[in-house]
Amino acid sequence: LSRNRNQNHRFNFEIDQRIDSLNSILIRPSFSFQQTDGYNESNQTTTEGKFGNRTDFISSGNSQNKGFNFNNSILFRHKFRKKGRTFSLNLTQALNESETDRRNLNYTNRYYGSIISRDTSDYLSDLERQGRTFGANLSYTEPIDKKSQMELSYNYNNNQNRSNQLVQEYIKNTGKYDIDPDQTN
Repeated sequence: LSRNRNQNHRFNFEIDQRIDSLNSILIRPSFSFQQTDGYNESNQTTTEGKFGNRTDFISSGNSQNKGFNFNNSILFRHKFRKKGRTFSLNLTQALNESETDRRNLNYTNRYYGSIISRDTSDYLSDLERQGRTFGANLSYTEPIDKKSQMELSYNYNNNQNRSNQLVQEYIKNTGKYDIDPDQTN
C-alpha cells in the first residue's frame, strides 16, 4: 500500500531593461516551493508447507518533506563606442532549504510451533538541508582586427551547504526515543 501527495509552486519572471544605447540590465529571479507527503505499508508472510506461518513482517513508514529554492541572476552589459569592445558583469545567487521528517515502524513475528517471538524497530528521523551560492562573472572583450577579438574573463563562486540528520530509536524499556549515534550526524 502506498499513498503520495506532491505539491509544487513555481514563480519565474524576467526583466530586460535597456538603460540607454550602450547599457542594459537583465534580471531573472525564480522561486519554487514544494511539499510532499507519503505513506507506505508492506505485509509479508513466509510459510513452510503444512506447518503454517514461519514469519510475518509488517513495515510502515510515513514522511513529510517541504522546501524552497530561490535563484537570481543579474546581468549588466555595456558596449563601448569602439565596435566589438564590451564589458559585462553577471551576478548569481541561489538559496535552498528543505526539511524531511520520517517515521519507520517494523514488526517481525517468528513462529516456533506455538511460541511467537516479536522484534520491533521504531525510528524517527529529521533531516535539514541548507544551501547558499553566490557567483560573479566579469567579462571584457577587445577587438584585435576585423575578424577576431580577445576575451578576458574572471569567474568567482562561493558554495556553502549544510546537512543535519537526527535519528531516534524507540527504546521499549524506557518508553522513550533515544538518539541513534550511528545514523545521526
